[in-house]
Amino acid sequence: MNHFNYKNNQLFCEKVFLGDIAEKYGTPIYIYSKATLLHHLDVFKKAVAIVNGTVFYSVKALSNINILRLLSENGAGFDIVSGGELHRCIQAGVDPKRIIFSGVGKSKAEISAALKLGIHAFNIESSEELERISMISELLKQRADIGLRVNPNVDQGGHEYIKTGRKDDKFGISFAEAKELAKSYKDNPHINLIGIACHIGSQILELDGFETAAKQMLALSIELSAVGCDIRFIDMGGGLGVQYNGEETKTPDELLTVYAKFLKIEMKKYT
Repeated sequence: MNHFNYKNNQLFCEKVFLGDIAEKYGTPIYIYSKATLLHHLDVFKKAVAIVNGTVFYSVKALSNINILRLLSENGAGFDIVSGGELHRCIQAGVDPKRIIFSGVGKSKAEISAALKLGIHAFNIESSEELERISMISELLKQRADIGLRVNPNVDQGGHEYIKTGRKDDKFGISFAEAKELAKSYKDNPHINLIGIACHIGSQILELDGFETAAKQMLALSIELSAVGCDIRFIDMGGGLGVQYNGEETKTPDELLTVYAKFLKIEMKKYT
């Protein structure tokens, strides 16, 4: 659902004639619909509520402070990939405990800032990054909550360049390495392994890949718990597809509801 529509060949957003806005502010101009944003957030929230989940908005998609504030006030968490995005979230009044710091390029300064603020977790992409966070945490006399981004080897997504979940893709660590890191760091006083994460790609039009990845992630969470990790979250990443060229797609409501029900069934196998 979106709230942009034509009336008598004039474009409106939520009953506001966009010609009036263009005349007042000039063009080009970006205009966002609050009602549309909140509708789609609500779709995600209702779906993940089935499995007691939380929606984490990807700040790199759009980091406008007013939109971050709107989403925060309506229950969203935030996935960031830079210190700049962290700063914007804080400016927008986001609770640091609702921020996950992902991405491969975290600097020492960014890690330190996030630790001092007390974010929810860092999703790490390599053993080297985990060691860096451990050293910084020790210097700051803190303990970092960590999610391990693993690669589920799922071939899903649209274009070749936006697939991120196969074993040869550049993101994430293998399941075997995740298990080794869990054993190595489970007693580290400055590292607290509390989650696992994956991202299988973008422009995803079917649920097969999500379901395959979810089964693997649930199994891995049990294995890591068995070696002493307190696994509290599974971060399932991937972008639902949109119609660019008339593709047949299910609505986000349909896809997310089916996916959440699938997750609930799978989770029962491990409880």
